[in-house]
Amino acid sequence: MKKINFLFIITTFFVSFFCNAQDEASIEKEIMELHKPTKIVHDSISNLMKEVNLKIETEKDSIKKISLLCV
Repeated sequence: MKKINFLFIITTFFVSFFCNAQDEASIEKEIMELHKPTKIVHDSISNLMKEVNLKIETEKDSIKKISLLCV
């Protein structure tokens, strides 16, 4: 009887573990799908920030540099 209980507990553990792992994978996939539109916006903003920072770094005129910083 103890062996049957032990096997039942072990089997239940493994089944629940694999079910949870599968659920987590599907949830992660769903989250990635939901983040696709925001990732596009985030990447666009990052590219714009890089361009502005590059302009600021290369600008020699201090007045223009200050105006770029304030935009």
